[in-house]
Amino acid sequence: MKDIYINLKKYLSEGLYGAVIKNRYIENAAEIRLRADKPVIIKDWEREVQIDHIVSRNELQEIFSRIVEYSPYAYREEIINGYVTIERGWRVGLAGTVIEEKGIVKNIKEISSLNIRIAREITGCSDAIGIDRGNIIIISPPGCGKTTLLRDIIRRWSENGRNIAVIDERNEISGTYRGRAGLSLGKRTDVIVNSSKTNGFNIALRALAPDVIAVDEIGNESDFTAVRQAMVSGVEVICTVHSADMDELKERAYFKEVISERLFDYYIVLRKNTDNIYKIYNKELIDIWQGK
Repeated sequence: MKDIYINLKKYLSEGLYGAVIKNRYIENAAEIRLRADKPVIIKDWEREVQIDHIVSRNELQEIFSRIVEYSPYAYREEIINGYVTIERGWRVGLAGTVIEEKGIVKNIKEISSLNIRIAREITGCSDAIGIDRGNIIIISPPGCGKTTLLRDIIRRWSENGRNIAVIDERNEISGTYRGRAGLSLGKRTDVIVNSSKTNGFNIALRALAPDVIAVDEIGNESDFTAVRQAMVSGVEVICTVHSADMDELKERAYFKEVISERLFDYYIVLRKNTDNIYKIYNKELIDIWQGK
């Protein structure tokens, strides 16, 4: 947990750092929300707590400057997508005044909120499911750990001899910072950061000869076109999708086709207030595993 304190000390103002580390939940924090002229909110997986520290606008601007190393232009591509990745794979979401030109975001200025999302690795969290190959889709509502599980599957399969290409569209899987992944993905893993899923799949299939392609948060027609292209090429796919449960997923137009075509070998369903991994279904949607 030492890494948490190192990062917080580097990026937070002195007064804010002192206030935050006094909170007993800080070592389990998932998010630290900083809003101009409002108190700090710390969230873990089960609760949120308020810190008795009002974040001034000057303080917020100083923290933002530290995050972009006093050079917003160097981080422009991430800023226009609403976040900046910092050391150890943490992502900082941004809110402020959006500058658009012909409907395209050119910049975000006058930062009014920062959401520091603390990336976590839970090595071995995928061991219990016992799946070592096949096309997998991980299903869960937000905050249940689907990206954490995806990351550990990637790491385990990579360490066990499989070449994996990660299409990290929003830099959430790898936490790449200055060209180096901040989170462990295994020694046979190649990472494509800040690319659209379509372009990322094309790059991987043409140049990286992967056994597996991994991607977070699929959901539209172009995503499934890319997934099908990979599978037709003999490449397995591991991906995630936002959904409350399997019943909700079945009602979505694109997924009805996916399910009827039996594209995925396994559906792993996560949910809150359990041990996270709730159920695993096979391609016929038969329940083959259930958690506690």
